[in-house]
Amino acid sequence: GIDENALAADVLNVYDTFFAESETFAREKGPIIIALTVMTILLAPVLELGLINALLHALRRQEFTFSIALSRLRIYPKALGLTLLLGMKYALWMLPGIAIMALAFLLPVDAAMIVTMLGMIAMLVPVIPAAYRYAMASFVLADAPQTRVRDCVRRSKEIMKGRKMELFSL
Repeated sequence: GIDENALAADVLNVYDTFFAESETFAREKGPIIIALTVMTILLAPVLELGLINALLHALRRQEFTFSIALSRLRIYPKALGLTLLLGMKYALWMLPGIAIMALAFLLPVDAAMIVTMLGMIAMLVPVIPAAYRYAMASFVLADAPQTRVRDCVRRSKEIMKGRKMELFSL
């Protein structure tokens, strides 16, 4: 049969090697990865609006130039504000699930696993409809850059009323 002691030693060796290499990688490349991640988080909202603006131009059969994709750079604060507002709304919708998962820390391991899975479900269930509700907010801002961030969210809710299944089927 299988030598269980040798197998356990091999598994532990793999874990030790993995963690040692992970620590080295994080020490060497960590600052670069963090800088790129921050840059991506900061640039993504305005680039998303530029892409949406370009797509709207194409759908309307309007002239397309590369500058259209960059045309929303001037509303960067609004783009970032919309992203932060939506992130905050999603986080609030996830609070019950987060609370359930926090409860898992007080339980024995077997029960904690079950409660953690229930917490994850409780986080996702309310967030998915919220994501559909706010799905058009970026489109509203890209199409009408003078619109206030809160009005983009309100308008998205109006647009999506009764249309969530339609978006889901797309």
